[in-house]
Amino acid sequence: MAWNISTPCVLALALTCGLHVHAVRVRRSNHVSNICSMWGNFHFKTFDGDVYQFQGTCEYNLVSDCHGPVQDFSVHVKRAESPGNPEITRVMVTIGGMSIELTKHLVEVDSKYSNRTCGLCGDFNGVPVFDELLSDGRVTGIIEFGNKHRILNPNDNCEDPYEEFESETNPLDKCQPFRDECSELLLGEPWSFCRSVISPEPYVQACMMDKCMSRPGDTEDTVTLCSTLSEYSRQCSHAGGKPPNWRKPTFCAVMCPFNMEYSESGSPCLDTCTHADTSSLCEEHKIYGCFCPPGTVFDDISKRGCIPQEQCQCKQNKVYNPGEVLHKNDEECVCQQGKWNCKSLSIPGVCAMEEGSHFTTFDGKEFTFHGNCYYVLSKDCVDSKFILLGQLIPCVANPSDTCLKSIALILNNDKSNALIIKDDGIVRQNGELTVPYSSAEFTVFRPSSFHIMLQTSFGLQVQVQLVPLMQLYINLDQSFHAKTC
Repeated sequence: MAWNISTPCVLALALTCGLHVHAVRVRRSNHVSNICSMWGNFHFKTFDGDVYQFQGTCEYNLVSDCHGPVQDFSVHVKRAESPGNPEITRVMVTIGGMSIELTKHLVEVDSKYSNRTCGLCGDFNGVPVFDELLSDGRVTGIIEFGNKHRILNPNDNCEDPYEEFESETNPLDKCQPFRDECSELLLGEPWSFCRSVISPEPYVQACMMDKCMSRPGDTEDTVTLCSTLSEYSRQCSHAGGKPPNWRKPTFCAVMCPFNMEYSESGSPCLDTCTHADTSSLCEEHKIYGCFCPPGTVFDDISKRGCIPQEQCQCKQNKVYNPGEVLHKNDEECVCQQGKWNCKSLSIPGVCAMEEGSHFTTFDGKEFTFHGNCYYVLSKDCVDSKFILLGQLIPCVANPSDTCLKSIALILNNDKSNALIIKDDGIVRQNGELTVPYSSAEFTVFRPSSFHIMLQTSFGLQVQVQLVPLMQLYINLDQSFHAKTC
């Protein structure tokens, strides 16, 4: 997460079938061909790399999946004129029938949608020659192309741009006096690392049109020009290049909130007190914006800006300062670096399953066992209050070893409502649960980003370690002495 400085449309989607939306860890530096964007003075860049200007202020289909039996997704946008720079006033995303209105801004789609999209972002077929403007064998204009994607909304008080006004001459012809000025801005030596990965010419032309449509001395001149330079910088990052720090105190300067620092190329994932390892799991491509200085994380609990992780607080119903203690269910937990470090205060029965095959029983016996099935780890053999199952499988990295894949807790022999915790941290019970979660019979929460704690109302506690591999620690109240099998 970073604070963007201008207002491009930058909506990143991980789109899958149905209603499931998830982030996929991808290590790929150049994904510029998967990105469509809109910015500044009504400029658009299609997935295929074409840059054009369409001055519509109605609601339009920016992109949708239009060649499948069922539409997976759509993104509608609306812009409005405002002094200095047109604004994006609405972004409506629909995924599998579920609509979400967003206020922050790029559209990135998976390569599986290649040659399957419609809208102002184009057809995503990899052919950057404006073949979207071909209709029934004839070439259409930009205005006709844009108007074709209008979303008819009875409450939309706007008019389409008039197709009759679309000149047969190239609109850039009257903007040629500004080419030298724009070329100097975008073709200088500082941008050399960008020119090798993405052509600056479409952005030089966008700059020319920005200058052409403004009057000398207008603040609009600087705002729209900064938007175009920002877009070229952003596309350079997406293409795997390294944009320069081109902003100056007197030119396109930005102010960052708190004690954050501005950078042209930073991680889109911000490490925070509650998620201190976010950047390590993030995609490698960079964005510009405001970021925390090295050695700090963002305080997303008390909103104090960027702080050393040692100063992070913890939250469990209320905020705890570093070093403060939480007593809960015979446990003493200390807040350390934004995480709970817990220890048991009672002496319950403890069973451990470590490294997928090493077991320690409630009575302290140790043994090694390799398997490939579901196994009963512990069971109430008197009152049938619970059955705890473990799924063992051969490890992916070394099939001769055994790894714990998931556990399942069955309460009162009700197998249809089993609580399942998987090695990727997903918790399910007839559907995925949002953690923390509480019911009359159990509570499940994350004391840290690498642990899941399950506590029942009858004295069973299960601590799941997720990283570097799934391990299990089972605590049972002394009332179950000699009652388990």
